[in-house]
Formats: sequence, structure tokens, C-alpha cells
Amino acid sequence: MPSYLDKLVFPENFLSALRTIAMQEDEPFKVSTLLEELVGSGGERQPTDTEVRAAVWEACGDSGALQLLIDLLNTK
Repeated sequence: MPSYLDKLVFPENFLSALRTIAMQEDEPFKVSTLLEELVGSGGERQPTDTEVRAAVWEACGDSGALQLLIDLLNTK
């Protein structure tokens, strides 16, 4: 998770949703690969919410989510 997480104005769940919405075409595959590394290829267990959020952040970062937030705020 980013080091500036405790300084964010918006809740982490909100930013996680924005990251998911703003995913580029190849990023869901990256998230899937990261989660497979965590839980195993046989799906021995379900990933936790924290693991999913971390994998999405690792694959997508914040730039797409923050750009989407700016676009939403500018839309009237």
C-alpha cells in the first residue's frame, strides 16, 4: 500500500473502487497473476479483501484512479 495512505482525504474503499473502474485492458490479467502467486494456482483458498486491494494497487497504481476522480469532480 502507498506510504501516503494515512494522508488521503478519500476513504481507501472509494479509491479501490476507482482503481478497479479505471483499469486498463491488461491490468485485470496482472491482478489475477498477482493473486495466483499469493493463493496458489490451484486456488487452495480465496484471497482476502486486503490481498485483492493490494494486488489491484500493485497492478494499477493510483494515477488512473486519481485521473478518474478529477474527471468526475470536473463533470457538472
